[in-house]
Amino acid sequence: MTTTKYARYFLVLLANVALIPCLTSCESVTFPAPFDGRVSFSPDGKHLVCAIRGSNDGGGGIYRMDKDWTHPVRLTRPTPPTCDGHPTISPDGLKIAFARHETCGRMANVHLYIMNADGTSLTQLTKGSGLDTAPVFSFDGRLIYFLHSWDVSEVVNSIRVPIRSSAIYALNQEDHGMQRITPATYHVSGPPALSPDGKYLIFSTASDELHVLSLEIQREVGVIEPYFKDLPEGKKFEVGIGDPVYSSDGRSVLFSAFIYPLNQKGDRTSGAATAIYRCNLETSAAEQIVDVTPYGELWPSVSPDGATIVFVESTGSLGGIWKSFWTVNSDGSNPQKIELHL
Repeated sequence: MTTTKYARYFLVLLANVALIPCLTSCESVTFPAPFDGRVSFSPDGKHLVCAIRGSNDGGGGIYRMDKDWTHPVRLTRPTPPTCDGHPTISPDGLKIAFARHETCGRMANVHLYIMNADGTSLTQLTKGSGLDTAPVFSFDGRLIYFLHSWDVSEVVNSIRVPIRSSAIYALNQEDHGMQRITPATYHVSGPPALSPDGKYLIFSTASDELHVLSLEIQREVGVIEPYFKDLPEGKKFEVGIGDPVYSSDGRSVLFSAFIYPLNQKGDRTSGAATAIYRCNLETSAAEQIVDVTPYGELWPSVSPDGATIVFVESTGSLGGIWKSFWTVNSDGSNPQKIELHL
């Protein structure tokens, strides 16, 4: 079966860098509920950390618990309107980095913090204006890669309008020095993901592609345009890619796909969907793994043994308000909604 070509378009999801108010009629959220960022597993796979929303106005915090979602321990206690998100565990399991939003639910400043795995020795890593989110430790744990976004302006039709620019930076934990590692010509639109061998970063851009950056030579070495072979023939779609993460064996990448059907004029029609896909890095073929929630799935994570995928249920097609964590086997079977008891 041959799938016809379709239009591609990237929806820049502000949910990757800050909470967005729900712009459609959303289901009510019963707290505790997930905040932004994927789940991070400890290197031995025995524990996980995740960000929990306290309320729409902030609070909540970073929690650490056993891999079966039991024995939760609250590690941070942000005071509203502050809230914490994007936690990630270091390769040795001893540190946790995360992003702290000064004003939850607003495009205010976001800074990176680091602490011990038990929540002690909290230290702020970045300062100033802008949004520093989605931290990822380097293979040796010395560096932290993250998405930095800032406001700039651009002249459109003789009118200067504000826009948001983003790039991936590397932060040295020892001296807190930062270095931009993505070209100035790129508008990075999503968080970075590190390959299991620590040699590559993969990220999405506004051109709806996955870019592979070699950390050894600080240069792009590949561009992947996922081929969605299970989309219906004879129809056109706009497809956005977000939240990429490597599989545990490094042979594929998982991501959230935002799929919008188009009519013959190229306008969006009803029936938009968000689902988790897996893209084979050799063939670029992308297959849907799971599509079990009414509005869609975001933020896939993979356990160290590759057996389990964790994702977040959205309550609206634009993301930003998240309802529950889910788990599913790597082949897409046995989806289970997680009931948190904090």
